[in-house]
Amino acid sequence: MYPFLFSNLGSIKDFETGEFCNKDEIFEKIKRKIIFFQNSGVKEKNKVLLLHGNNIDFFVDIFALWQLNVSVVCHDENIGIIGLGRIGRLIAKYAMSFGMNVLYTDNKNIYCSKKYKKKSLQLILKQAEFIFLCASYDGKCILDSSVLKSINKPINTLINVSRGELIDEEALSKIIKRKLILKYFTDVLDSDSIWNKKEYKNNPIYKLSKFYNNRIFITPHIGGYSQEAILETRNHVMTKALKVLL
Repeated sequence: MYPFLFSNLGSIKDFETGEFCNKDEIFEKIKRKIIFFQNSGVKEKNKVLLLHGNNIDFFVDIFALWQLNVSVVCHDENIGIIGLGRIGRLIAKYAMSFGMNVLYTDNKNIYCSKKYKKKSLQLILKQAEFIFLCASYDGKCILDSSVLKSINKPINTLINVSRGELIDEEALSKIIKRKLILKYFTDVLDSDSIWNKKEYKNNPIYKLSKFYNNRIFITPHIGGYSQEAILETRNHVMTKALKVLL
């Protein structure tokens, strides 16, 4: 640790929360975060993707990872996007701003930036370190058992922002146990929209998350649920409807 880096700090305000922290509090947070990363299996010269920024937590994570000689830079990493629709394009745009290489697959012939490279699903699973599942659900499971079994090198992170039905969750559980997918983030689980209050407990990903809570992260199907996002979605839907009607 380098306490001299904090010697001239006073109180720091987190502009997202309004919280104030002094240098001693931050120093203690960093020490605790170092222990957390070590217990989570982070090792020297690993590469870590941080999913937040511009707040105290981000500051703490970066300093903790620096102490472990871990890279936080995503430059020149491959990101794979399955389904380059509206959400997929937004993710691609953000990834490019970090200097990442955008690989995508889509069952439609779509016009997009020439900087994005269209690949087969199999090549994305082989070449991408971070994969986003953004495809629309048409009744077909994209990452089925046979596709998941074909993975032969570890994928850093798989993120599902679409539908749980797009993944064979039983097969995915086995792949996670074998550490061929190191992190799984999802806002959706199979059939979650029709569950009663008890059914979620039988979901294989939910059950596995109790034992791998540092590798599986589940949010309760609320992605984009903010006032701004709702208004933007309504405007998008109405604009598309008016184009058809008028």
